[in-house]
Amino acid sequence: MWEIIGIIFSIFILIIGVLGTIIPGLPGLPLMWVVYAVYGSLTGWEDITLKTTVIFLIVTVIAYIFDYTAGVMGAKKYGASKAGIIGAIVGLIIGIVFFNIIGLILGPIIGAITGELIKGKETDQAIMAGWGTFIGFLASTVVRFSIAVIYFVYFIIQLF
Repeated sequence: MWEIIGIIFSIFILIIGVLGTIIPGLPGLPLMWVVYAVYGSLTGWEDITLKTTVIFLIVTVIAYIFDYTAGVMGAKKYGASKAGIIGAIVGLIIGIVFFNIIGLILGPIIGAITGELIKGKETDQAIMAGWGTFIGFLASTVVRFSIAVIYFVYFIIQLF
């Protein structure tokens, strides 16, 4: 009975984790990793092994490093200068602090554009830097979501 409750609860938390990769503010991959660690340890690492849990921890850490650098990489790819990159970082911080979820998305874009305009770049160049920041954000979201789906499917396959 307790095992069934544990499986149902784990699947519910994993679904929240998948949603957390596309809804800013929810802890997606780390939450999913915690499910692996807790479920694996409580069941003696039978279905979910310690090796799998460690590999997923490494993947989760790498995904979060990519997540925090993707916007900067996108901005650079689209021609942002250091001012645009600094603007994107400042915009991210201000956006999260003052505007929560919408600020997480728009803050870096507006920050990159503002940084480029302050640097003296033309409006179209500044907008391209902002666009690059947005592309980076989208890329990191796709990567996080893809990893989350793999985590979810793997869990289901291991249990059934």
